[in-house]
Parts: sequence; structure tokens; C-alpha cells
Amino acid sequence: ELYSRQLSGKLVRLAPTISTRLPTSMHEVGTVSVTFKGTRFGYYVPAGANYSDTCDAWSTEAATITTGTQPALRIYGSSSVVIGQASCDITEQTHDTIYCTVQDPRRSPRATPTAGQWQGAILRSSMETVSIVVSGAHASGVQFLVTIYECPIEGYYRADEVTTNCLPCPIGKYSAKSEAEWPLSCTDCPTSQFQGTAGQSSCTACPAYTVALPGSKAIADCQCMRGYYSPVFG
Repeated sequence: ELYSRQLSGKLVRLAPTISTRLPTSMHEVGTVSVTFKGTRFGYYVPAGANYSDTCDAWSTEAATITTGTQPALRIYGSSSVVIGQASCDITEQTHDTIYCTVQDPRRSPRATPTAGQWQGAILRSSMETVSIVVSGAHASGVQFLVTIYECPIEGYYRADEVTTNCLPCPIGKYSAKSEAEWPLSCTDCPTSQFQGTAGQSSCTACPAYTVALPGSKAIADCQCMRGYYSPVFG
């Protein structure tokens, strides 16, 4: 049961501050547990907790305040954490620590398209801002290094742009870290190469004096160059 106690002095609400955060970097997708250390994060009381103990602690904090001269009470109220574009769900909070879990994408894996592009280039890394709000007071100025999530091995690609699920590249395609679209899509085998096995990081060259169209899937796709003949390749 909630209760209140009369407190003397003027309570001045100051903005929370962030001193450290762990980790200091993360991928743009995937679930990450984050710890913030700082000041004036307030008190967080989960459902079913002992409200009496919290009010006693609140009273103790307020007891040292003198009118207009001390940096206020550690605020007890609603809080939120946002990293880039994603909310970080608070799991535990004290006056100097916030623990939260972020699941939604922190940003798009691609940069904004430039004129003439149908989609932007893959954004390998960026700095994304953190915003912590405690009872309407903001803490900001802290950033995370956010990097693109890469599949564990070459030859695979991400199934979509909002998860960490990876799938093997289909036949006729490959993926490698050196490619511009890694890890969001596979690349067609280039002219005069083929790939008949899924999940590969390169393609195989056609035999000498034969050519094949991009994306070829088998050696049978390699055809003799003009002026050459083979009973095997046609």
C-alpha cells in the first residue's frame, strides 16, 4: 500500500547523468543486455515489491535537502531508455544504475539512398545516441558504436534486415566479406563462372575457351566460345 510523508524544503529536479555504459558497442540487430551507471536515475519499484522500504529510502534522501541549495532528490518516477531507434526495456533500476534489454533494431542496416540509388549502401558502423528520461528529465550525450551484424561464416547471408537469422546462398550465387552486399544478400557468380553447391564463398571458373552467363549453376552452363568446339561443352 502506498503512503506519503510530509517533507520540508524545496525539491529541485535535476536531469539524470550517464557516467558509463556496458557494453560500449553492439550490432544493429539482436538482443543485448545493457547496464548504465550514473546519477539521479531515481527509484524503480516493481509490482509486488515493498513500497514502505522505498518510501523510507526516499525520505532519507530528502532529509538532507535544504531549500534551494542541494541538488535535489533522486527522482522516483517513470523512466525510459532509447538507443538509436529502439526502446531498451528496463528490467531493474536504482538511483545510480539502470539495467535494460534492447531487442528491436537500433537503426537501419543501410544508409539513406543517394540520388539514383534504389537502396542505400550497407552501413558498416555508426554512432547512435542514447536517451534516458526519468520523470520528464533527460540525460543524453552518450553514444554507442553500432555495427552491422555479420553471418558467422562466408557463403551465408542474412534472411532479412531485422534479424540475425542466416541462410546458405543458393546455387549460382556466393557471399564473401569482400563483396559490397555482404552480409545482406548473395552475389551472382560472375561471367564464365558457376556454383553448383549452396553456401559457398566463391564460384568455380569455366574450363578454358568456354563462357557462361552470370549466375550459372553448373559446369553444363559453360559453352564454347565462338570459333571453338567441344563434344562436352557444345
